[in-house]
Amino acid sequence: MKGEIVCGLMGKTDVCWWVTNSHNIRTYDDSAIVFDIFVNQILKQDTLIQIEDHLTISLSKTAAILVSLNIGDHTLSVTSPSLLPNCWNRVIIQCTTGYISISVNNESVRTPIVGNVSLEPKTIRVVSEGYFVGIISNVSMLYDSVDIIQEFPDYPGNSYPVVDARDKPIESLKAISNWQYPGKGYKVHKLNTSRAKISSSYNGKVIHCHDMKGGYLESSMRQGGKGNDIYNFQYWKYIDILIYFSHHRFTIPPISWINCSHKNGVKILGTFITEWDGGKIDTKELLDGIPGNRFFYADQMIRIAKSYGFDGWFINFESNLPNKFYVKKTCNFLRYLTDNIHHMINGSLVIWYDSIIDTGIIEYQNGLNNKNECFLNSCDGIFLNYFWHPELIQQSVSQNTTRKFDIFTGIDIFGRNTFGGGGFDTPVALEVIKECDTSVALFAPGWVYECKYGKSRQEYLKNESKFWEGFDFIDLMDLNLEWTLENNGDGWNVRTDDNTTIYISSYEWCKRSKMFDLHNIPSINPTSLVNSQSIIVTVKTQGTGPNFEDYFYLKVDLLDEYHNIVASFNSGEIRTSENIQEIKYCFREYGSHIRYIYWEDGAKDVEHWSGHFGAKVIDPSILVNIDTKVESVSSYVDKYPSVFNIPFATSFNIGLGKYRFVDGYRTSDMAWNHFIEQDIPISYSENENMYLDDEDSYYGGSSLKIKSWNNIIVDIFESLIGIEGDFSLSYTYKTVSNTGNIGIILLDQNNEVICPNEASTNIKFLENDWKCITDYYYVNSKCQIHKVSICGEVEEGYQLDINLGLLYINKVNEILSPIDAVYHTSWKLNSLDTDTEIVDINLYWDTFEWLDHCNIYIFESINEANDDFTSGYNGRSYLGEFVITNIPMKHYLVYIQPVNCLYQKLPISEIVPIEVSINRNTIFK
Repeated sequence: MKGEIVCGLMGKTDVCWWVTNSHNIRTYDDSAIVFDIFVNQILKQDTLIQIEDHLTISLSKTAAILVSLNIGDHTLSVTSPSLLPNCWNRVIIQCTTGYISISVNNESVRTPIVGNVSLEPKTIRVVSEGYFVGIISNVSMLYDSVDIIQEFPDYPGNSYPVVDARDKPIESLKAISNWQYPGKGYKVHKLNTSRAKISSSYNGKVIHCHDMKGGYLESSMRQGGKGNDIYNFQYWKYIDILIYFSHHRFTIPPISWINCSHKNGVKILGTFITEWDGGKIDTKELLDGIPGNRFFYADQMIRIAKSYGFDGWFINFESNLPNKFYVKKTCNFLRYLTDNIHHMINGSLVIWYDSIIDTGIIEYQNGLNNKNECFLNSCDGIFLNYFWHPELIQQSVSQNTTRKFDIFTGIDIFGRNTFGGGGFDTPVALEVIKECDTSVALFAPGWVYECKYGKSRQEYLKNESKFWEGFDFIDLMDLNLEWTLENNGDGWNVRTDDNTTIYISSYEWCKRSKMFDLHNIPSINPTSLVNSQSIIVTVKTQGTGPNFEDYFYLKVDLLDEYHNIVASFNSGEIRTSENIQEIKYCFREYGSHIRYIYWEDGAKDVEHWSGHFGAKVIDPSILVNIDTKVESVSSYVDKYPSVFNIPFATSFNIGLGKYRFVDGYRTSDMAWNHFIEQDIPISYSENENMYLDDEDSYYGGSSLKIKSWNNIIVDIFESLIGIEGDFSLSYTYKTVSNTGNIGIILLDQNNEVICPNEASTNIKFLENDWKCITDYYYVNSKCQIHKVSICGEVEEGYQLDINLGLLYINKVNEILSPIDAVYHTSWKLNSLDTDTEIVDINLYWDTFEWLDHCNIYIFESINEANDDFTSGYNGRSYLGEFVITNIPMKHYLVYIQPVNCLYQKLPISEIVPIEVSINRNTIFK
């Protein structure tokens, strides 16, 4: 029976009581009351907690708990060890046969009693010598008011080092027992719960279980990394839940994945897994708990999820239980974890994996039946193993029809014993799952990235588009047409490294070429090869030392049947470097008479040495879009709208780029990735008139390119925004060819245009040919913005060529906090290399609700900042902290520029910089 908290906060300013685990005031196997108390300091008065009539708990001035139990006409009392001031204390009051015991922070005392006493309180009242501060009569109100995580207990007295699990796993139960909230918060996007499908032919839910190379790769890095070849998942509109999976004991989702999931309305779960013999030991310890609290580890898991902002746990026991009696303990653990995390985190989930059966051994059922249903009945859902056949899924639904959508039928995308074979044949299994009417769990969809086997990023994009939406490409280089080689100098040196063929040039121009006849490729219909089908060419090149600045060029021609050039790309001479460079070009507007594609590249050595010290040529690719869509996830799963609340803003940033841009300025020529920056993706597939352009951007690494020779309307977002009253729409764009113009069209749920107020448009001209248009709207009754489209107009004979860099919608009467608010900043030395005198420094600042992220700039002087602020750009942070790495010991000015969710920011000139003086005599804070 649950206990109801009637008062949660008590006692003026001298003592702060939070009963955080109110749902724990209940019985499981034993009758017990469990709660947490935070004592700010030693009490000046006694405090009384009255639980019904027969049980009273008082907190004395010495901070000891006194439990008084009225049995008939006499009173039985037991006094606990003292609570610790200025920290959390766990209190457990328990009645067992013949005893009443009380535990404080794992220290216990007990007193014998005669007869049975039940501790099933319906009400807790707090009284304190006439001082009654307030009443919280609704349990959910108490939980909703606890939004900062510092109130969780520290469990003092552990001898192990404190564990911080931000963006990394926790490897053991010993480590999690000593986990503490790090005390420094960071911005986590709250889960958007207003997400809903506009129409649906399938009511099941979809899990994306992300398992890739042990986890915690480039996409999990807090400050991002170099290069743009990462797995940056963008098909959020097809999934409901993301499980961040690895084979560490406790897998904590990185902040980047949490933010991207929540921004798109997707719940994200951490993973607990046990495996092999060590897993069996840990499973026993997990279920036994610690003396005085056998749900201790469940409590810690709840605190961790609440602290870091994710939505629950995926529980995967891949080790046998110690014996069959631990099955009941497992179910009790799951029920306790599920019940309590629901109260602490709105919308949270606990999902169980189909492994253990009711005898306590590993025996995958590949369906729901009497052997594993007890686990489903103790949590929110079951993730079925992959070795099923259709009859098992039909039987699963018959086993529990009322919870059929809590049955997640598993598909291993790598195809290991999976019905249908996984991979691009995943729709074979999806068809059966949809017919049987269960939910689905896709294990390791990152296969689309891993199966590119070292090829270009374009190969991954091709695979992912095909897997999720059925847009297929063919790589002409996979046809193994022989190269025509021109071996000057010492000619080409050809070697294979990790299944990748590398051509290394010599001291004279080494050239190679291929001619592809599209009439001889069965999967391509040349008569349908028109503008709507992209032809994407890519190749990688890298210099060879000791001087890496070698030479390379690429030339690609599209030819008609008479060998006339229809369209062409020529890179010109490129100087290579020690880093791998990718050259990419996309043919989009090339007419309808293509028959041949001619490829030619060449490279040579800058030193002019004999041998092979010239540029390397790696992974040439020609991707041709096949006209016919294939079956994919989207064939069986309905998509969600991309945008479902305001304020809404996008800079069309996919979390990576060839270059870095801030306010229309290119601040870096180096490829980069920072997954946490990813904006909500556009709702519709790219085509010849609308695609992401990574050559220019207003803020991030890409913008939305709009190109056409005619007037055009292009849909970009499908939305579900409920709105009433005044709101504004702003968009920032650049006209590349100085011809044509664009506007933004909003359509309501009836596909009727929502018109802006007359004469309300505001135009602002920005740097580097960008300009910002703001339109104001008034809606006098509730409606929905169902679609956001772009209308482009251009004069006949001219081409519309526009980059849309920023778009946002906001309520006019919604006042955002000022972006120049005062906030505390500090810094300290992170590391020092005494030989090179190169240092890293940590920056810290306070985060606020309105603050989305901060841009970091560093200069050696105020004049340098005034001359060109873009040169000092060092990075972007969402976390309230940032590390500036590899800088010499000098005097610096560091600017922390706050940016809100609409990309509104304070000018650098109005920010007071932090002065950082680093020398050997500096006393570091």
